[in-house]
Amino acid sequence: MSLRANLTLLLVCAAMPAQVTEKTLNNTDVANMIKAGLPEGTVVLAIQRAIARGNTEFDASTQGLVELKNMGATEPILNFILTAPTIQRYKPSTTVPGLPVSHGLYFQSTAGWSALDSVALFPDVEAHWKANWKALGSWDRARENRRYVVPGRQARAHVAGPRPALYLRSQRPEHGWLVVRLTPRTDYRELIATIRDVFAREPRMTFASGAPVGLDPATTADDVVTLRPTADLTPGEYLVIKFVPGQPWLIEGYEFEVGAT
Repeated sequence: MSLRANLTLLLVCAAMPAQVTEKTLNNTDVANMIKAGLPEGTVVLAIQRAIARGNTEFDASTQGLVELKNMGATEPILNFILTAPTIQRYKPSTTVPGLPVSHGLYFQSTAGWSALDSVALFPDVEAHWKANWKALGSWDRARENRRYVVPGRQARAHVAGPRPALYLRSQRPEHGWLVVRLTPRTDYRELIATIRDVFAREPRMTFASGAPVGLDPATTADDVVTLRPTADLTPGEYLVIKFVPGQPWLIEGYEFEVGAT
């Protein structure tokens, strides 16, 4: 695998929302580790790791601690369990009837709920530099083109209407999403973004397929935001996008198609 491919994979993994998939660590797990003869330091490290990930559900009551002590838990193990923070487990809201509980972006039609496929895209970057002849070896302008490729001829999710309501479910939904039109090609779709002067005080990005459309957010629940386009979307392929914080080139998004009425 090339260096670029490795870098892309690393950035994609870093951009993906953190979702705990392993089993929550509890008193029974600690007791099983002690019973199996794991060293004290290993058990403590496992507890620390679970605390750091917000993935603990300990019983730190007097009875719970006594039971662990009787099973062989040492003072450091008991102290870590006693001081572990109480983690509020995520419970998906039911404010929107039928909305799937998994994180993602959804659209509701007469056939039910449909999930928009998510993508994380790293671009091919092409830069054009303009030298500053008044200062030898320096540059005063640079144009940058970014080409994002979305695999496939069309999105799997088909959305009806020029201003569809999209439902974003996340433990902490973020604002700042936009809708951009994709340019169809033979067996893929692409998004080309251009910054005419990266050295400008406030560099501006434009898209070859047209100006992005804003999404008007409305908080529906603590973990659900409804997003509606602020302008009509004509039939075609689209991508709901957001630039990943700390990664100026990487974007995450959700693809969909607006059909003809």
